[in-house]
Amino acid sequence: MLRHRRYSKDCSSTLLIVVSLLLSASTRADDFGFEVSASFDADRLSWASPLFSFSGQESTVFSDTDTDTTALTAAWYFGGASDDDGPLSRAVFLSRASSIDFAYRRIDVSANARIDPPPQLTPFPGPISPGLPEDPIFVASPGPATPSVDGNDYALGGRYVWAESGWFVFGGVTIGDGDVSDSLFRISVDSRQLLAGGGLYLGERTAIEIAVIDSEVELQSNARVDDDSATDFAISFTHIGSLGSTWQYGVDAALIERDRANSDTATALRGSLFPSRNVAFGLEIETEVDAVFETGTRYSLFGSWFVTRQLEFFGSYGTVDIDAPEGSTADLDVYSLGFLGRF
Repeated sequence: MLRHRRYSKDCSSTLLIVVSLLLSASTRADDFGFEVSASFDADRLSWASPLFSFSGQESTVFSDTDTDTTALTAAWYFGGASDDDGPLSRAVFLSRASSIDFAYRRIDVSANARIDPPPQLTPFPGPISPGLPEDPIFVASPGPATPSVDGNDYALGGRYVWAESGWFVFGGVTIGDGDVSDSLFRISVDSRQLLAGGGLYLGERTAIEIAVIDSEVELQSNARVDDDSATDFAISFTHIGSLGSTWQYGVDAALIERDRANSDTATALRGSLFPSRNVAFGLEIETEVDAVFETGTRYSLFGSWFVTRQLEFFGSYGTVDIDAPEGSTADLDVYSLGFLGRF
């Protein structure tokens, strides 16, 4: 869905300075008050669908959609957070830290399509009028649209934990804007999402939470305005356990009841292994993942490595098994890379 992004030399230099400072930071401190992260996601979708003309000619529409997402996040742990227990990637959860969070996301989408074999001028019988020859009207089949999308999301949220009792609450708001356009049309998109929820720690390393997500999207094209809204309900579970003297594991599961047309209950299951406190890897499975006009099941492999206690690099690769209509085929691959710093 995205066009190629351009990065300035100033931005690249700033990121290099941040990474260098985090690499040179002392690794003895157990506590931290801030986190910052940057990530880049690339979705690559290939789609093929049959196309029939009036004359019965059968062609195939091949389309490719590239979606690039750049995200920047920051968190302030106003009561402090500690990494002195368990995997470093789960320090915030295990230390029951309270936070104020901010996120920015830039989305760029680009698409291209072709028809093979190209459609021919198709004879379509026209009306017979007195004095006019009875020639057919020839109609050319239009080619597929190749829209582009530019969008921005801004999110502000927070989490508060009563450490002694284990109860916690969280919430946030996300505002988005974007444009969908091609050579024939342009649509403005404005979105708003509200999140509210709470949960309870069931012991030192286990928690359960529930959440309500209210979403609203407004599409405007010329003088027409369309609104759509939905309310989703989610329940999730997290547990961190031990496997022998050094290895640890993590289990995250979620169930989401989606209030949307033609959408079933979504599920997510994530299994993590921690051979050391610095390293994590695992598998995640998600159902009812949005993939343009259809949904599918995503299978992802992920991993992360804390080079120091202040700097983490992470990445993932996923593929989506799309529920394409009969006669159509679709392939969606998802790549992600990023880093996180603590100080």
